[in-house]
Amino acid sequence: EIRLSLVGSEMCIRDRQRIASMDTQPMPLDALAAQHGGLREFRVDARIEIRNLMRSLQESAARVHLNAANGTVYSTTVWTLDSQQEIVNFAADGDEQRLSSLIEAMDCVAVAYLDNVKLQFDVPELTIVRGSTSATLRAPFPGLIYRFQRRSAFRVKTGLRTGTRVRLRLAQRPEDAVELRLLDISLGGCALMLPHDMPRVEVGAVFNRAMIDLDPMTRLEANLKVQHVGALGPEAPGVRLGCAFISLAGESLRTLQRYLDQSQRQRRFMSLG
Repeated sequence: EIRLSLVGSEMCIRDRQRIASMDTQPMPLDALAAQHGGLREFRVDARIEIRNLMRSLQESAARVHLNAANGTVYSTTVWTLDSQQEIVNFAADGDEQRLSSLIEAMDCVAVAYLDNVKLQFDVPELTIVRGSTSATLRAPFPGLIYRFQRRSAFRVKTGLRTGTRVRLRLAQRPEDAVELRLLDISLGGCALMLPHDMPRVEVGAVFNRAMIDLDPMTRLEANLKVQHVGALGPEAPGVRLGCAFISLAGESLRTLQRYLDQSQRQRRFMSLG
């Protein structure tokens, strides 16, 4: 019985390792592009957005999985950033053989998670820099980051609630702040309703310093980027703007996390009743 238990445990460990391996593998971009008619909705190519995402990876100490073309996978973290020179230094400790194999590979793709959002980007010109007591892996900032929302992300629908509004400035009306209804929100982004009588908003539009009122006691500030524009319904008074958070850190991130946790607990409690 002990032997069977150990074998079962080993199988569970292998299964967990296999699942983790799949999670840290790069997304198949060609297949994804064929499925979605291109990759525009997933692309982050504005320099300020890329710098913010790299800073978030550093501040959160997120694991970054470097996948080399020769099959080598090296898990690390962002050690330091030089935003002026746009240089990233990854921690390089441990397995020298794996490090050497990583450096020898011509192509490398990084995969990391910020909360429930998967980030993927090429790591060109990767080199190892050795100091007297430590070493780092150095590379230029990526020119493009792909951002994928996990389907399992918990999302709170707020469309029927009172007080769930987002105040922002449209490019066509920069002098006036407008209020849009918040339809839903998660750690990765939110959906807004844009009334038909307001100026059209295109995919890729950015709203800086949008103020999100989740309830009378809960407010946060975020930068948003429009990822999708779609219809709400044949008789709906507006269109749906699917927005991703460009940057959400510090107190705003903690505020949203608490709000989502409380909403999730309430949903579980109501389902038990």
